[in-house]
Order: sequence, then C-alpha cells, then structure tokens
Amino acid sequence: MKFFDRLHTPAARVVLATILILTAMTALAAPAWQGKEDYEDGILTVYNPNQPLNQPSVIKPEPQWRIGDEDEVLFGLVTDAQRAQNGTTFLLDAVLSTVYEISPTGEVRRTLGHEGDGPGEFRNAISLALLPDRNVGIVEMMPSHMVVLDHEGLPRPSIELGDGEGERSHVQSIAVDGDRMVMGLFSTRFNQGNAEIRHTLGTFNLDGTLQHKLLHTMETQSGGNISISTGQDNDFMNNWSVGSDGQIAVYRRTSQYLVEVFGADGKPVRNIRREYKSVRRPDEEIEDARRQQEQMRERFGGNVQMEIEEMARDISDVIARPNGELWVLSSEGLRDCPEGHIGVFDVFDTKGRFVHQMRLEADYSPDDDQYLIRGNHLYVLKEAQNAPDRSFSGGGGMMTMVISSGGGNDEDEDEDEEPAPYEVICYELPAGI
Repeated sequence: MKFFDRLHTPAARVVLATILILTAMTALAAPAWQGKEDYEDGILTVYNPNQPLNQPSVIKPEPQWRIGDEDEVLFGLVTDAQRAQNGTTFLLDAVLSTVYEISPTGEVRRTLGHEGDGPGEFRNAISLALLPDRNVGIVEMMPSHMVVLDHEGLPRPSIELGDGEGERSHVQSIAVDGDRMVMGLFSTRFNQGNAEIRHTLGTFNLDGTLQHKLLHTMETQSGGNISISTGQDNDFMNNWSVGSDGQIAVYRRTSQYLVEVFGADGKPVRNIRREYKSVRRPDEEIEDARRQQEQMRERFGGNVQMEIEEMARDISDVIARPNGELWVLSSEGLRDCPEGHIGVFDVFDTKGRFVHQMRLEADYSPDDDQYLIRGNHLYVLKEAQNAPDRSFSGGGGMMTMVISSGGGNDEDEDEDEEPAPYEVICYELPAGI
C-alpha cells in the first residue's frame, strides 16, 4: 500500500484527527502576546505591555568557587572578571594593579602584571579584555590605552585607544567581540579656553582604529564651569551590552524604558519599549548625592553645577545573553528584589517581546556588592561598594575631571568593626539560560 493510501485508512484518520485536536488545544492554551510592532523614526519598534507573556521564574545558579579570604588571597579590590573559552577566569585587581588567573575549580594559578609605567606594567586600570592568541589586555583610565600581556605573562606592544578626533581620549567601557572591539569613550579638544567634548560609542579594529560609529555627540564647555548630573541622560558610553550575534543593545535614556539594538555594522536593528512607570530614588540615596555635591563644590569651588535627579533610571542594566535573549533590570526590579537576590529581570526574546520576569538568586547584597555576568557565569564581587576612596574619571555630559569617590565610608560607621574581606564568588547559570 502506498503512503498516501495509508492516510485514508480508519486508523490513520483517527491518529490524524488526534494530532489536529492536540495542536488546536496547544494553540488555545498558549497566551497571545499583547504588544505591537511599528516604525518609530524609521526604526522597527517593539511596543510591549507592562505585563509579560508568561509566568515569572526563579534562577538559582550553581556556585563554582569562592576565593578572597585571608587564607587564600588578599584582594585589594576586584573590579572586572573575564572568562576564557577553556574555563579560566581572569580577575582584575585595580588597587593592587594585578591580574589573577583562576582555574575552572577556583585555584589561583598565577598573577600577571604589576603597578608601574614600564613594559607590561599598569596603573589606574578600569577593565580587562581577552584578545586573540590568548593575550590579556588591561585598559588604563587616563590617558586610555591597553597594556597587552601574552599567555606567558610577557609584555606585548600596547594598543592606543581613542576616536582619533580629540587631544585626550578616555575609555569608559570596552568589550572584545571576536575580531573587533566595542568601546564607549569621550575625547577632549581644547580651543581658545573652551573644551570640546566628544562622546562616542563605536566598533573598532583590534589595533584601535575605528570601524563604525553607533552614537556620537559633541558639547562645548567654557569658563571653567563644571556641569554634572547624577542621572545623566543620553549616556551611551557606559550603558550597553554585546550579544553573541554581534548586536549591541544600548540603554541610554534616564526616564524611558527603551533599549536600542544595533547590528554588527553599526546600523539600528530595532527599538524595544515597555509600558513602565518611573520609580523615585530612595531618600537616603538623594541625600548622599547632595553630600557629594557639597564635597565637590568644596574641592572645585563655586563653578560646580550639579543636578540631582529624584527619579531613578528606568533601566539600570541590560545583559545580552548567549541564547539571544535580553535581561533588563529596571528600577522596579531593583526595588522589589528580596534580600539574597541580584534583581528581578525583565526577559525579552530574540524578537524583542517581553516574555517573562526572572528573579536571580545569589549571595548578594545590593548595598555592599557588585555583580558581573559573563556568558553563562555570574560573578559576585563581595564588598566592592565598600572600597576606600579612589580617583576616577568623570565623563558623560560633563567636563573631564578627576574626583574622589568612596564606596561605603559613612561617617557614622563603626571604625572598630573589622571590615569584611573582598571576595569573588563564581556561579554557573543553568544550561539554556
């Protein structure tokens, strides 16, 4: 009997009818997305409702290792972590100007680099970059360049970083993506007492030359006036994430729930929006900003103009996941997050649809710690917000400056209390997440 003849037998008709019924039931049971797609300024925009498509979930990642107590290694302050394909983790200690090479099971194999100005030495490092040929790059703050060490820890030629348009360039954020780099930076050019400040987010070749500009602005400040905002709008230099497909997700607006997705060629792919009500910052956070304002006025004189934002940023973090999803941490996701969790993330699928909310559990205190997600691994930097005062470069929409910022040095803190050690915890996120 031929195959098509078999479809007309009574048994085959029963099986086919059953399949059709089950398919229809599945379609009826699956919730329908309530958003819409349209074009906004010529860019495909996904408009999402305030409720996700599916029920919320909780992720409890598996701890892999924990290091940093006095019996193992005494960190100065770990500020960045990068994971190689072979499972090795590199930790940047910005205070001790040291890179730690950590095995997949948490043993310290060796340290790389040390403080100085000679070959392979660095100071004021802000981030790490894993380069091809197993080289490790350490990005210095001011002026910006990348110190390169090979897999044996020997110095290689450094890479100058900048947009080629200013006299001084300062990288704020960087990520290596295959055979290119993505960088957010600002550069300054002085002209007749004025400072022209250019802000750029772009892709660069591994030698530091520009490929594509995604976003670019320029402002002029003069007369020694310093303008600062504690909730800087249009900060695209710091607020972005690179996906496994090479697309770059940017969240630059303070009071808009908006994620802009750019392709590997630097052109817009889509915008993602969600209905959202902004959240006010806690009173103690606003008061801390006011105290910082007074400290900077004392240091720089009366020329400092500091705008204090009362509303929190609608989006505080966006993480592009290896499976193409976007995890978005909103001000609401921070406020409603219970103790012992990183946050309540909004999860968007590859089409930009708000599919569900996910609570990420970990040994984490939002007042004391910081976190990094690298691929399918989560790193918790314990006590990172309680570091001693450090100098850092102020960018965004302000004059280039060096100011002092402390982590958790409250005046009423008990000076006799033994400070907790700086530790790093590595978690593995569940497969498929």
